[in-house]
Amino acid sequence: MEEKNNQEKINIAEKFDLKDFEAPIHEDPGLKKSIPEKSDNAFENEKTLEDLVEEDGKTNAEIASPTSIVSQSQSRFQHEKELKEIENILADGLEGLYIKMDPVQRSQFKQAGENATRTIKDILNNGRNSARKIMDVIKKWLSMIQGVNNFFLEQEAKIKTDKILKLHNTI
Repeated sequence: MEEKNNQEKINIAEKFDLKDFEAPIHEDPGLKKSIPEKSDNAFENEKTLEDLVEEDGKTNAEIASPTSIVSQSQSRFQHEKELKEIENILADGLEGLYIKMDPVQRSQFKQAGENATRTIKDILNNGRNSARKIMDVIKKWLSMIQGVNNFFLEQEAKIKTDKILKLHNTI
């Protein structure tokens, strides 16, 4: 039975001239230049895991496992979420003043607010919650608003500090 199938394949191949179906091959002269020459040692250019670890400056113990990568990802997400919430607390109630600013002042105020947010987050991460330090950062940031009196600065800084500390204590 198997011989019959092989014979049929040969007969079909003889009926068709396969040369008619072949596409012409065009050689690109630039192609040969881009192909590297083969060396006797096929693994000459390959790097081992140890080489990569040495280049990166990390030991095997420092290479992250999949579970630590997930926990780092979750930690980073939590960090970003907390930064966004602090930003929202700082921006709360300042929309009207922000709209009255010219575009240059808006940009500077926004940048200073982002810096203040990161500074406050760092203060919170240092362990001891220093309400006074947080309040000073907020007051310095709010002082960028022109035409605002000192009482407003103190009041807003105190309210925002309390909200931030409450947020941090719940997390």
